[in-house]
Amino acid sequence: MFLPRDGSKRELNVVPIDLKLESYIDQNKQTIYSLLDSNSEQRLLEVQARRRKRTKYQDNIAA
Repeated sequence: MFLPRDGSKRELNVVPIDLKLESYIDQNKQTIYSLLDSNSEQRLLEVQARRRKRTKYQDNIAA
């Protein structure tokens, strides 16, 4: 789970390397990764947006 700077928790599967993160364990014993700067947050969210733009055709080829 990731905690963007807006405070919402998000489960994300595609994560670029070299993000500035801090991790902690929440009350539910989940590891939460907090994004520490706007550049890291922007890079993480851009990767998610690109992944969502794939077509059904591309998903079928990848499977």
